[in-house]
Amino acid sequence: MQKRGQVTIYIILGIVLLVVFGLLISLQFDLFKSEFEKQLEMNVVPQQLMPVKSYMDSCITEVITDAVFTLSSRGGYLNLPEDIMPRSITNPFSNSLELYSSSEVAYWFYESANGIQRQQVPTIESMEIDIENYISQNFNSCYSELSFYENEGFEIDLPSSVYPSITIGSKYIEIIIDAPTQIRLDEVSKELENYVLKLDIPLGEFYDKSKEIFFEGIDSDYLESITIDVLAAYDDVPYNGVEFYCGRKTWSKHDVKEKLKTYLSANIGAVRLDGSDYSRTKDPYDYFSITTNNLEGATSNFLYSSNWPFAMEVTPSQGDFLLSDSLTQSNSDLTKLMNLFLCINHYNFVYDIKYPILITLTDESGYFFQFANMVVIDNNQPKRSDYEFFDFSESVEMKENICGYPSSEIYVETYDSEMMSHLPGTQISYQCSVVTCYLGETNIEGIFQGLAPTCLNGNLISQKEGYHSTEVMISTNEENSMSMLLHPYKELEVDVKVLDLMSSQVRELNQDEQVSFQFTGDDGDYIVMVNHETEKINLIPGYYEVTSYVYGEPEFSITSESDSYTQCVDIPREGILGFFFNEEKCFDFELEDIEIENVIIGGAQFGWEVPSLNNYEKVVLYAVINEVPSDLSEFTDIFNNIELNHLNSNFMGPELK
Repeated sequence: MQKRGQVTIYIILGIVLLVVFGLLISLQFDLFKSEFEKQLEMNVVPQQLMPVKSYMDSCITEVITDAVFTLSSRGGYLNLPEDIMPRSITNPFSNSLELYSSSEVAYWFYESANGIQRQQVPTIESMEIDIENYISQNFNSCYSELSFYENEGFEIDLPSSVYPSITIGSKYIEIIIDAPTQIRLDEVSKELENYVLKLDIPLGEFYDKSKEIFFEGIDSDYLESITIDVLAAYDDVPYNGVEFYCGRKTWSKHDVKEKLKTYLSANIGAVRLDGSDYSRTKDPYDYFSITTNNLEGATSNFLYSSNWPFAMEVTPSQGDFLLSDSLTQSNSDLTKLMNLFLCINHYNFVYDIKYPILITLTDESGYFFQFANMVVIDNNQPKRSDYEFFDFSESVEMKENICGYPSSEIYVETYDSEMMSHLPGTQISYQCSVVTCYLGETNIEGIFQGLAPTCLNGNLISQKEGYHSTEVMISTNEENSMSMLLHPYKELEVDVKVLDLMSSQVRELNQDEQVSFQFTGDDGDYIVMVNHETEKINLIPGYYEVTSYVYGEPEFSITSESDSYTQCVDIPREGILGFFFNEEKCFDFELEDIEIENVIIGGAQFGWEVPSLNNYEKVVLYAVINEVPSDLSEFTDIFNNIELNHLNSNFMGPELK
């Protein structure tokens, strides 16, 4: 009996230990469950009530998906950060890239209109808050369809307010929404405390990879390096070089800008992440591969569109023209004959460039995350601040920004100088030192009335498409009222004639003759160039200094003697991925005997007052010539006469028709 009792006790103890051990294991599993998993287990309803629960889950999923996809398409923001210098004609970049109307993507790095560089990379926490706020504001959009279920006999008590909680994981998003909802059908009822959902959207993974791409660009300047290489790679984008050319070589800044935009679009589009599934994986295309590894199952795309903003300044330039330097004009070792008639042009242009790039990651399901970045080139070098970037969205630094706190009353009326009519939609800005502040635009009556920053001797700027901008120096330490005239551009046909000053005869250009005209406005910021191939030009009323030259064949053989000299210029040092330092580069020239086939046979320098252009469609330009030189002694006379030819009684200035 005693042994049986002992066995029974052992069996009971074993059962107790087994139960305790089971309880401990169950408790341990429960302790290690996340709050989301616990809420998910509690988020069940009786089968009879599932139609309402399923509808709400589906609708909430749609609301959240809309929020996530919108946020992902805007660079991690549902509501873009406020820009204290809004997008305008003087600030086309702003702090976001406008893909098209009503579609914008936040720059993660950008340079503001006043030259301050900023970063605005979102955080996981900020994205979670954005999505939570969106759910709170749009949760009741799911209520409208519940009337269908109420007609089927369901009774539904809805919450007056909801409290979402979002967790962004690497490949998923967890959502718990505190939204007590009472659902009843006949005798079955359930009070649903929370809505608990899990969406398989890799927002966290795509965000992390985007940050990796972004900071790789910050560290290595690979986009800026490609930009500088594009400047050096294409012949029709002048960068630096030396060539023989009779006459001063010029480029249209507008044409160079448009070509550069085209080349950058093609080259930036070839950039890819390391390990991308890309058919061209051997040199030279490996040049476009950056060291950041690609996401498995995803594709990357780098894009610049020529329709997006693009800022370019080039030095040296005059108005819309880039001008080469003639080495022969400054080399005292060359003969005067060579100075006059043989031009060896060198050019070394310095570029300041700013343009946006859109970087997009896309997976096979169609989900994508994108952000905008800004490429900034300063003096042919990548421009990146060595100091910490300013974040004006929350920082007290914003208080120091002159544009953020205008205080001086200003009243401006703008007029078309030709029609003397009001100009609505004219953009008004004020430049104080190196900072340009956009103030606003004129109303339908051509009037702007508002506030400007307080500043001494600043420039008030008015700009409108189709008009030459106007600047007036004013101090805003007191109330100002003024009128500003804007000159409209007028397109005119060009007809070039040759005027022989000796015979006063007017004729067409011969096949062996070439001409060049340069019109420089009295303010120096508007220049128009014309040659024998020009068909149309844009002019504005005003005073111009005009210089013209005519080239033709000499009547006898002219041969220059051989000579040699060295010319040195500073140029950026070449590198595999760009140009990072300046170095002096010298060019040695050996000039052999050259027979000169084209010489200056005339020209003039004079002033021209351009009246109203309303009633004119054409301008006739007279290229004046002297006698074609018959020997070397006459060359100097022709050159000296250029400054005096406008005093000749047979001289004819431009005619408007």
